[in-house]
Parts: sequence; structure tokens; C-alpha cells
Amino acid sequence: ERVTWQDTRWTWTTMSSEQVRLHSYELTAGFSKSILESAQATVTDLERRYALERSQPIDIWVYPKREDFQGAQQQNSREAVAGASYPGFLLIVAVLPEGDTRELGRVVPHEVSHQVLYQATRNPFTLPPLWFDEGLATHYQTGGTDGYPGMVATALREDRLFGLDSLDTGFPFSPAEATLAYAVSWSAVEFIRQRYGDDGIARLIAAFATGDSFNTAIQNALGVSLEALDGQWRAWIGEQNSSRLTTAGTPASDPSLAA
Repeated sequence: ERVTWQDTRWTWTTMSSEQVRLHSYELTAGFSKSILESAQATVTDLERRYALERSQPIDIWVYPKREDFQGAQQQNSREAVAGASYPGFLLIVAVLPEGDTRELGRVVPHEVSHQVLYQATRNPFTLPPLWFDEGLATHYQTGGTDGYPGMVATALREDRLFGLDSLDTGFPFSPAEATLAYAVSWSAVEFIRQRYGDDGIARLIAAFATGDSFNTAIQNALGVSLEALDGQWRAWIGEQNSSRLTTAGTPASDPSLAA
């Protein structure tokens, strides 16, 4: 059976591109167009960059006010949520105040990335590991990731860096640990991009679509086990941190850094 659900508290306006339908109210036509163009550009770039098949159209419902958005969420949802993606329904809902281009760049490409990756890897057995899904999405958003490299380097130094296998299917609930999990995800995908290139990410996407175990998929795509990839990534973080410290004029061996 099919059921149609729609928030009837407002009169919605629809604007469409090739693969995105934008539904909004109380937004100017110019800002709505910017949202639509950002979403379509993200779809197009993902498909071209990673040689993906054409995605099905995505519906985006935009609320200009957080209280309006929260009224459409299930009870006990996190109040801090500004956007949500429901890949199985090809659906995104988001809070985007009129003219807030900063929030547009942070939320829309991120949520669209989830949708495209879901379609590219859909199979009856499993989803891509969460760290890869969120890592790719954070790379497509604009803003909100500037502090991630330092956060990850500090966690490595203090021996509290999450292993990739611990972020396969879920993130911690506490805000601080959840933020670190996002930073880890961003960092891991950045490492893969630098070490294996866009082709490596494309191979990973194709491997995750097979439904194989995560370790098998990574081994087939990159030629290393998940454990080895985790080790390479940690070593890379240390190298990147040492390079930044040396460039800044602080010796990498300075014992005060451990404080």
C-alpha cells in the first residue's frame, strides 16, 4: 500500500530541476532557486566525480523556522537537528531561514550526498559504513568542518580516537563524542581521497553496492583490510599534525604538546 503524507499547515510552492523537487513556503523565489541549484549541483558532481548511475529525483521540504520544522518531527527528536535525510523515501527535510546562505551550504549538500550514496549502493544486505557515509557528506557541505583536523589530531594524541570499525553503524549520542565521530569520518574520507584519489572513493562506492562485508569491500576496493586502512589513516594524521606544527614554528617533539 502507498500512503501520502503532507504537512498541510502551510501552502507549499514547488520548484523543480532535473533531479530535485524543492517544496517551500515563505521563501523568496531567489533564495528557493539557490537551494534548488545547490542540491542539483551536488547530485551532478557526485555522479560525474564517482561515475555513478543517474539518481532518481529527490524531494526537499524546507521550513524557514525551526519551530515549524520541529512540529513535523516525531516526538523526542533532537532539538539541534537542522536537517534530516530519509533515503528510502528519496526525501530531505531541512530548516533554512530566508537568505541564510551559510546554512544552505552546510545542510543541503550534506543531506543530498546521503541520498545519492544510498541510491548508488542500494542492495538487499547492508548499507555503507556510517563513517564513510557521513565522511563523504561532510566533504560536500560548506563550512562546519574547519576544526575537524585539530580535533582528530588531539584525540589521537590523547588516545581517545575512535577506530573506524566502531563507527560502522552508529555514532555516540553525547554531543561532544558525536562531533568527534563526524570529525573522524571527515578525516578518514579526506585520507582516502588523498591516498587513493577520487578513483579510490569510486571503487569503494561500487564495492559497498555489492553487499559484501565492510572488510571485504574495502579489501576489494583499496587492496587493504579495514584494520590496515585504519592504521594508515592514523599514521597520516600524525604526519599531518607534525607538518602543521613544524610549519608553525613549534618543534613536533615539544613535550608541552602532550599537556
